[in-house]
Amino acid sequence: MKQSGLISSNLVLRGMLLALSCILLTNCRSLASAEAPQQALRLTIQIDTTEFFEGQPVFFVMELANVGLDTTWVAPFRIATGDLHMSLVRSDGSVVPKRQTIVDEVVTGPWRGWPLPPGASLYETGDLQVAWGDNGPLNRTLFALNLAPGSYELQASFNPNASAEASVALITAVPVAFQVRSRTLTEETRYQEVVQLASMLRGPTQRSGFLTAMLDWVQPKIGTSEVDPLAAFLITSGLYVGGGAGLAPGPALEERIRTLQAIGARAQATRPMGAVLAIEAVKSAQRGSHSSWILEFLDALTGSLAGAVASEFASSQGRR
Repeated sequence: MKQSGLISSNLVLRGMLLALSCILLTNCRSLASAEAPQQALRLTIQIDTTEFFEGQPVFFVMELANVGLDTTWVAPFRIATGDLHMSLVRSDGSVVPKRQTIVDEVVTGPWRGWPLPPGASLYETGDLQVAWGDNGPLNRTLFALNLAPGSYELQASFNPNASAEASVALITAVPVAFQVRSRTLTEETRYQEVVQLASMLRGPTQRSGFLTAMLDWVQPKIGTSEVDPLAAFLITSGLYVGGGAGLAPGPALEERIRTLQAIGARAQATRPMGAVLAIEAVKSAQRGSHSSWILEFLDALTGSLAGAVASEFASSQGRR
């Protein structure tokens, strides 16, 4: 009987320990679940290739993905606000100069940030030479900086905290390395043609014909399978320079531009170049209030990087 009482006491003790373990495990899981949104953000960098010729635009896509199970709230995912930080480093460790652009956002009252649901992503895109590099042949005309031949590493980090009270850790991307080489004879010819085109912007007499001349040069270089990166640059970043020079395309030119951007986006749908072209095509369609065109265009890009980026852009106009 004493042995039976001892066994019974042991069983009770084991039961109590088991119950305590379950409570501790449940509490730990609850704590992990509460902290999950803070650790569930993933930042990635994508570029078109790992080798570029000098003067070739380096299109990029930055993606902030919520890989967790809960909605998390984040600061603006933008380079211009300073929340998304990018740096370009040479092989010797020196940092490539950056052209500064700053945007201030004013928020009235308490603000948690932008909601990012599970499985959703935010994107930031661009062309590195718009902001990074040294002076070159296109700096004074198309405002494109130059990356000299050599090895580079693109680094990025994001501060997701939208308020001083938040304390989410800095999100860092795996750096991406790439090479810039000297131009071949064929690439040199094309590059000098772009330099010559850009020179039209210097004088008022030739400036008025820049958009038409540019599109005439671009059109044969935007195909259903191949897209000249210099042509892609001209109908994305290059258009903003034309706008800054007072060159507003009429309806016919606008449609021609959008058509070329859309062709290029579909041809390069899996690459950052295609994503940048897709966003510009959506912008063009929005200026013309072509909402049905946008829906058909995005539907054709479903399942691709360009489609994901352009769809997020089209749906996020209220916060850009």
